[in-house]
Amino acid sequence: FRSMFNWRNLQFFEKEFLKEDANQAGAQGGLSSLKKLDIRCSASGNGALVVGDDVGSIYIMDKQMRLTSFPAFEKEVLLLFACRKSDFLYSVGHDKDAKNVIRLWQYEKVDKAGFYFLHKAMNFLSSKYSETEATAIEVEEDLGMLALGLSDGTMLLVRGDIKAKDPRPPLKFE
Repeated sequence: FRSMFNWRNLQFFEKEFLKEDANQAGAQGGLSSLKKLDIRCSASGNGALVVGDDVGSIYIMDKQMRLTSFPAFEKEVLLLFACRKSDFLYSVGHDKDAKNVIRLWQYEKVDKAGFYFLHKAMNFLSSKYSETEATAIEVEEDLGMLALGLSDGTMLLVRGDIKAKDPRPPLKFE
């Protein structure tokens, strides 16, 4: 009976303050550079912390706390989703001519300019849903389904191989 009232103190996390050394605070910056950003969204997956800012750039910090960045949109990054087991990153943002553009990036591939490889861009939201804004994104790990929530309460579901050139048109749920 007495052992029933004995509480155990379980530690799930180690409390340790992150400190930036001189190697991490180099040209591309580290933790101190993140403080200066107007961060709009964040995600984590595949060993990286990913943030998007108000001017359309995406920043990726790896396990060694090295920070890399690349321009993803012309205006701002709204939403991010990083796959946990693969090197794919979904971003939703605004360009000058289009709202709610969905872009699929690949971490481990780099294009000729040295930026992360843009695997695919989807712009099916710009014409039909130009008045609404994307507010939530979720992607299945096997990339077989993408759900996007909009500010008017509508949910769009894209099924099939999202990486394919022309996925099926999205299903609309209100």
